[in-house]
Amino acid sequence: MTSPTTRLHSRLSDFATVRKRPGVCRGAFVCGPDSRCTALRIREPRDSLNGFLTHGARLDSSLVMTTHARSQGIFALSVAALGVVFGDIGTSPIYAFQALFTEADGHPLPPDPQHIFGALSLVLWAVTFTVSIKYIGVLLRADNDGEGGELSLTALLTSVLSSARTRGLLGAVMVLGMCAAGLFYGDSLITPAISILSAVEGLEEASPALGPLVVPIALVLVLALFSIQRWGTGVVGRAFGPVMIVWFLVIATFGVLSIVKTPEIIGALSPHHALGFIVTEPLLAFFALGAVVLTVTGAEALYADMGHFGRGPIARAWFVLVFPCLALNYLGQGALVLRERNASHPFYDLVPHSLQFPVVILATLATIIASQAVIAGAFSVSMQAQRLGLLPRLSHTYTSEHKGQVYVPGVNWLLCVGALVLILAFRSSQGLSSAYGIAVSGSFLLSTALLFLYLRYVRKWALWKVIVVAAFFASAELFLFAANAAKVFTGGWIPLVVSALCIATMHVWRFGADRLRERRRDLCGTWEEFVARTEKKQLQKLPGTVVYLHQDVHTPPLALLTQTRVNRAIHSRVVIAEVTTEPVPRVNAEDRIKILDVPGVPDGVECVNVHFGFKEHLDVPKAMRLLASCPDASERWSNQRLKSTWFVTARANLVLAPASFATLVAKKLFRVMFKNQARASDHFHLPVARSMGVETDLRF
Repeated sequence: MTSPTTRLHSRLSDFATVRKRPGVCRGAFVCGPDSRCTALRIREPRDSLNGFLTHGARLDSSLVMTTHARSQGIFALSVAALGVVFGDIGTSPIYAFQALFTEADGHPLPPDPQHIFGALSLVLWAVTFTVSIKYIGVLLRADNDGEGGELSLTALLTSVLSSARTRGLLGAVMVLGMCAAGLFYGDSLITPAISILSAVEGLEEASPALGPLVVPIALVLVLALFSIQRWGTGVVGRAFGPVMIVWFLVIATFGVLSIVKTPEIIGALSPHHALGFIVTEPLLAFFALGAVVLTVTGAEALYADMGHFGRGPIARAWFVLVFPCLALNYLGQGALVLRERNASHPFYDLVPHSLQFPVVILATLATIIASQAVIAGAFSVSMQAQRLGLLPRLSHTYTSEHKGQVYVPGVNWLLCVGALVLILAFRSSQGLSSAYGIAVSGSFLLSTALLFLYLRYVRKWALWKVIVVAAFFASAELFLFAANAAKVFTGGWIPLVVSALCIATMHVWRFGADRLRERRRDLCGTWEEFVARTEKKQLQKLPGTVVYLHQDVHTPPLALLTQTRVNRAIHSRVVIAEVTTEPVPRVNAEDRIKILDVPGVPDGVECVNVHFGFKEHLDVPKAMRLLASCPDASERWSNQRLKSTWFVTARANLVLAPASFATLVAKKLFRVMFKNQARASDHFHLPVARSMGVETDLRF
């Protein structure tokens, strides 16, 4: 007769077989026959014990959390997701529906019943198609070890496409990833400006005399928002969810009150109004799509922030609260325009005059939350791009123990200056709406392209199935993008220019880093050559342990070559550490450091590979403390000795070699970025008292 723990172990093994995917660690308590339980890491809240229970296994209540506790945890995650994930799309009703009838590009819709029903139906079904079907229904299932976002998916695809047969696609994947990151930066630049400006514009609705104060107040709020980023949002973040719950309930309430007065507006839920509008007036419907896309801004945040909350809590928050409240508010605005054809600002016109100021304050808080989410996303994207080798080392600070909460001052102030300039240049949310849509619709298309590659090469779907899915989404998104491309000359050029600058920066950095790596490899030579040279010099042995950070352990580091050439000495214990960023968000502790057997390495030198995920901070000293516990480590790598270790990095002084004009310009830009990147000691968290840099001239 088998014991209960053995049966449980068997069931969990079956479950792991069903749910297993390469590189994915799911959550559960695994109890073996020896009655010892091991807690597997939960990378995705959506795939914890709930996922296990859906496969029919029954767990003893003494081994797992109760159903009540699980429900509380999911509820807490859903509330938190409201404050981080849905801030942007949740504040779209402030300006999106208004843009359909007061669009600044010269194609406003006439406020008659036919166009009101047609436009409203387009809005509701665009939200359903983009958010409910594409992002929550499909794209949130395309994860990289529980993490979402275009760059995360790019990292996964680069690892999968490394075989000879598919290596030709690597360049295309990297270009898609760079374009997605560039458009996200454009989005991050515009979101704080348009969101805060649209909220403050409610002051003018409440009291026209306050109109001249709208732009100055918006400027102050934007400046304050970016100024507090350095302190992090850990404490403030816990208040975001409840504020957004109040926000959604308030906008739904005003929507219902308007629907009650004009109940026939509910007919706009039928898609035949949208189809009729497209068929009878295709050109006007095409231009209307440029404003409709504003109702789905922030959908990309659902995917980017999936790693923080998991698909389950995000989906629950969307279908239970966010989607119904947004639909009710849009229906309410449509009912208002149907009653009052001259409504200048449908969102604020829903609000009774006595409540205008409180709603303006609430809307301002909600838009600040929306802006905070996208700014934090820009920090995360920057760090991911750096880990993927698309950007130089960036100065950054982790604002809490949570790995996702990071502050990147350079990115922060660039976005701040850009947002302030946009507010001063456009001075209204309607003017900015032309610049906003093209970044969002471009992101939709890029995510569909990456989804195509994911389904084909990661999930191994048949080609015809992948084509059907991609065509289904791309057919609608192409129209959205084309409609917004028509606004290029009225502001749509802004995200395109920002994206182009970001792509150029990433391309130049990759180009320069590859050239520099090749040049270093040529200068370093081989270990056999190093041993031959040092034997002739009869180097002095110095006491102590030194870790040389190097890009390729199969060649001696430049810093070591310089030391042996100048000082004619080498330490008795030397570690050559190559830091590798893996295409997964995080690496398990047991896989953090590996001792390598490199041919030709002299006695007293150990080569190791230190592995980090692209979402982890690179704490090399902490990783080195794991060296003593490695199975292949010799006795000389004790923790006591490693605690007194010195860390050495090489600083290259780039001397530009003659080249063509275009190549020389790229080299100069690379040198500027190379000189101004974060110091290696800060990047790798090296102790200041036990680290030094060796400078070497490098002809580049």
